[in-house]
Amino acid sequence: MLRQNARPLLIEEMAPIFHSIIDFKGQRSILKGNAGKILHVPITCPQCSNIRMVVVRTIRDNISRFTGVCRSCLARSKFQEINSKPTPRRDTMNRYVNPKGYVFIYMPNHPMARKHGYIPEHRLVMSNVLGRSLFSYESVHHKNGVRSDNRPENLELWLNQPSGQRAQEKSHCPTCTCFISYS
Repeated sequence: MLRQNARPLLIEEMAPIFHSIIDFKGQRSILKGNAGKILHVPITCPQCSNIRMVVVRTIRDNISRFTGVCRSCLARSKFQEINSKPTPRRDTMNRYVNPKGYVFIYMPNHPMARKHGYIPEHRLVMSNVLGRSLFSYESVHHKNGVRSDNRPENLELWLNQPSGQRAQEKSHCPTCTCFISYS
């Protein structure tokens, strides 16, 4: 005996893109234990072409989210979507801009290169200006805030300084809006 809401899935209920993957004529009731007979429809996965039986009620209840893709293909696509990292923009000179906006240059033999062989361009420019490698406690600040602008006149060397604020612009008390001039 069929349930009251176990009416056949009609072709008019589904969008035309699903007409090729749903076998509307292959619908049949399947006995499921104490639940009685439940109406199922055969569906072909558009990605792997496997045919599986799907409960008509679940299609009707989730019609706005229905894709026709089987669980394994859906899980595979979500896994690939999560694990796919955006590829950095690269040009012919082995340079790339990371998602934060810093420019990196591939120089695997440089003493300041990181383990993957790239060095931040702003640190390389500052080391060339100073004529020595930078120490780990030294940081390079972009005066205009543009992280890809690595001109020597736009860079400042900071020693043991918190990022984001120059010593000259630091307020002398937390509630005050005035600034101490160190010059």
